[in-house]
Parts: sequence; structure tokens; C-alpha cells
Amino acid sequence: MRILHIGEYVNGGIGTYWSEVVGYQSRKHDVHVLMSRHNSQCSLPLEEHRIHYYEYKRHLRAFPRAMRQIAAVIDQIQPDIIHLHSTFAGLLTRAELFFRKDYSFKVIYCAHGWSFIMDVPKYKKRVYAWIERILASRTDLIINISNYEMKQALQYGLPADRSTMVYNGVAERSRAEAAPVTGLQSDKINLLFIGRFDYAKGLDILVELFRTYELQHVTLYTIGGSVLGDQRIDLPEGIVHLGWIDNDRIDGYYTMCDAVIMPSRWEGFGLVAVEAMRNGKAVICSNRAALPELVQHEVNGYLFEIEQPEQLLSIIQSLDRSELERLGEQGRRIYQERFTSTRMNLNLEMAYERLFEEDSLDHTSDVAWEVSP
Repeated sequence: MRILHIGEYVNGGIGTYWSEVVGYQSRKHDVHVLMSRHNSQCSLPLEEHRIHYYEYKRHLRAFPRAMRQIAAVIDQIQPDIIHLHSTFAGLLTRAELFFRKDYSFKVIYCAHGWSFIMDVPKYKKRVYAWIERILASRTDLIINISNYEMKQALQYGLPADRSTMVYNGVAERSRAEAAPVTGLQSDKINLLFIGRFDYAKGLDILVELFRTYELQHVTLYTIGGSVLGDQRIDLPEGIVHLGWIDNDRIDGYYTMCDAVIMPSRWEGFGLVAVEAMRNGKAVICSNRAALPELVQHEVNGYLFEIEQPEQLLSIIQSLDRSELERLGEQGRRIYQERFTSTRMNLNLEMAYERLFEEDSLDHTSDVAWEVSP
């Protein structure tokens, strides 16, 4: 089977996801990837001739050229399956398909966080959903990455008979990969934020908290930076910025901390939470979107209401290292049971196979195809 994965800006969580998926699939399939040359920063386990780029920056004027380049790569590779990742890759590719009289490949689409779950006005949500419903006519299967995401998709009118849910997953790491970074102050609680410095991830909420209150018992470390450019954040004292860290080194930073903090305004899934759980770390996160599917309050972390920052302040002020260790151990068990890359990849493989097996049937099932690892 020849598979072409197409993305827009492939970095961060999408880059991690691609590394897990194409590494697994390339052992048994002919796998290629296509992404924007701009803002794509990931290391993939593929030969160079299987990695393709198109020239593109997120602007309406760039769409026609990007669509032509995507179409050319599709014609060159002749895939059996095109697996689309994220909103704009889904838009550019499926819009081009309306100009084709016929094509034989299957089209799979994963939004990795629907645009209509963002914190935007209702009229924008309706417009985004209307566009997604139109593009769904050029889609054989829609993969949602959480129950929350799938529920929202169905509420906004996406076709249930072409929708399923497959949780994201991440692979285990060796002890060498997870060797802790040294140099932290052992007399403080060390918190770690990993993500884009953009509105969705809510780093500004943490910054305001550290700027307003004296939290001398806590040091916050941040990994990431601005990608979309919708926020400029000046970090006050008490926050240490570590910059961008390569994915193959990231576990050492998870290991160094006492807990991971995610004040996200919305998340299609929450891959950072799963990576923290893999490393036996408690997760402090908002109760928004899919995060409560990953983190249970006082089981493997803490949940807070993002509109009530005093809840987060109370959690931070009462942090206890031994209790965080207990929560982290619970998180590690939850990861092993539900969020391994083996489980994710087997479910994706099953989804692919059933697309071809059910050609003679009306549609695919709207029930999530879950298997044991």
C-alpha cells in the first residue's frame, strides 16, 4: 500500500505524531510525506526521497500555488491513501480534488483539533463547520483524536457514517533518551510548560499569575516559542525559557521536572499530557476540550477552570513533591493502558484496511475501532 501523508506546518505535536506514525507504517508500506517548507521542523524516520515540500505561507494568495504543487506530488506518487493532517492541509488538498474528474485513492482527514472548537465567535464556528461539511464530500474517512473532538464534529454536522475516533499515542523511550537534565534547584517545585507561545496554549495565563503573585517556591520552565505569531509574551522572573528542544531530547526535560502544566484554552487531544504521563509526571491542566479525557483530578494530576485563575493559584501554592510523585505513577499506568503508539498505530492500520474492505458496503462505521496493543 502506498500512503502519502500531507500536512501544513509540521512541527510540535504534529511532528511528534508523524514520527510515530510514519516510523511504524514505513516498515510495511510505501510511505511518503508532503509538508510546507516554511515552519516545518521535524525529524522523520524516512529516506530523503520520500520527504516532499511545497512552497507556502499561510495567506490566501499562497493557496493556488500550494494547491498546484500538492496536486503535482499526488500525480507523481500515485498513492492508494492520502492521509491529511490539520485544517489547512485538509483545505488545500480537498479543494484541489473538486477539480479532478476522477481519482482512485482514498482520502483520510484528521483535523488534529477542529477549527470550530477554538475560542472564537459563534458565527466563525458556523462558517468553519460549513466549510468542513463541504470538504467532507471529498473525504472517505474522518479521524477524530478524542471523544470530545468527535462529539463536537457530529454536533456541527460532520457525517457520522464516515467518522471514527483514534486516540493519539506515543512510543516508549529508552533510559538514555529520558536521562534527566541537571542543574535544577532541589528546594523548589519545578514546573514545565511545553508548547507554542500562542493564544490556544494559554501561556499568558501562567505569565500573568507569576507576574501578579510571589511564587518563590516554584520555578516554571518553558519550552517552545511563537509559531502563529498571535501573541508576544515577555517572561517575568520565576520563569526560565529554554527555547525549542529537539524531540529526541525532550524526555530529559520531562524527567527533570516535578509536574507539567497545560493552561490550554483548547486542545483537540493534548499530546504533551501523554508525553508527561509516559515519563511518570503529574499534569496540571485546564478542564477544557479533550484534556479531562487524559487527566483525572487528583488521580494523575489536577484540573482547573481556566476562567477562575484563583483555582490554578491554589493548586500551585499547595503543591507537594511526594504527592506529585504519586500522581505521576498513576499517570504512567494510564499511559501504558491507553496511550501507547502501538495501540494508536494498530487502530490506524485497522481503519486503513476497513476502508478497502468496505468498498462494497454503503459506508464505514461511526463506531471507534479500538484494539488492544
